Amino acid sequence: MARSRKGQTYRHVPAFILLFLAREDLYGGALLNRMHKELPGLHPDGAVVYRSLQELEEEGAVTSYWETGVTGPARKWYRIEARGWERL
Repeated sequence: MARSRKGQTYRHVPAFILLFLAREDLYGGALLNRMHKELPGLHPDGAVVYRSLQELEEEGAVTSYWETGVTGPARKWYRIEARGWERL
């Protein structure tokens, strides 16, 4: 089966996620915004990013935790773990 150009580009999303998380912990929306800002040729939608985060978490490459701010809903933050560093 042939892959679309978009599919080939999106296969690198987990690696980009790990690179951003190597800098600092981020919640999903902030990660998506950062990707759009710093990677102008790559514009994955939220589903691609959240699916990748879920897969990385299942692999043990990232962990998540919840934080509640003064305003707004609680946010699920992500942190790179040893297995994620190994993948980089």
